[in-house]
Amino acid sequence: RGNRGGPPGEQPPKVEPPKQPTPGATAAEQEFELALATMLDALVQDPPKQDPPKQDPAKPADPKAGDAPPAGAPGAAAEKKDEGPKRPTYPKAPPRDPQREALLKVLDGELPLRIEAHRTDEIRAALRLQREREIPQLILEQAYGAAPLATELAAQGAAAVLTEQLASFPPPYDGYDAAALPARLQAAGVSFALATGSARQAAMLPMCAAAAIGRGLAADAALRAITLTPAEILGIQKDTGSLQAGKYADVLVCDRSLFATDSRVLLVLSRGRTEIEVK
Repeated sequence: RGNRGGPPGEQPPKVEPPKQPTPGATAAEQEFELALATMLDALVQDPPKQDPPKQDPAKPADPKAGDAPPAGAPGAAAEKKDEGPKRPTYPKAPPRDPQREALLKVLDGELPLRIEAHRTDEIRAALRLQREREIPQLILEQAYGAAPLATELAAQGAAAVLTEQLASFPPPYDGYDAAALPARLQAAGVSFALATGSARQAAMLPMCAAAAIGRGLAADAALRAITLTPAEILGIQKDTGSLQAGKYADVLVCDRSLFATDSRVLLVLSRGRTEIEVK
């Protein structure tokens, strides 16, 4: 981070003004790209310095009984000799800026940059931003139009969180096939997770994965997309996401494939205890 903030006392580096839109991009791509670039520039820049508040000069206090004698009076020199060295004064720490601190972690690769980009032009602008700003980790939320850019996503290591596998979209999204998108990304080598988009619809997660399987996604890839891959995207794969020793997990036993329409749950183990058992 020395190349961004610098040690105390030095002038912070100048931040380049937002770049002009890429020639040949559509108006929507230019607008989306400039909005993202402006946001990043505004957060990376150091906050403006503020002048310290003015203070009124202190008025001399009236001498009272027991107070130290004024300078030059008898006994003042003796008391001054007995005084220890004064404590040095330090400048106050600058105010914290949580948004800027989070963005610096994004640029350093400690946190992923999460962008909600639905249309293909928005996704293309987000990928261009990742290349130009050299952002290590990019996660695209609800990337319905990612199919034409699957190869580019895989090349840049971008991940995606996909929802709405059971929905039909109104215009202008009616050309996107959310159920077929997971198979397209899987074929290109893109890391993706399947989600319902709402905690209240969590019980529908197996059906969302089954809809993707019906449009060409492999069953093992669908299972990974609702277990280990989401844990990897959240950065908690060392603690959960798969059945391994030392990890937190609930064990679910079914009488057939979890994604079959007539699948029945036979056993649920949670925290080392049997929660549900069908006898």
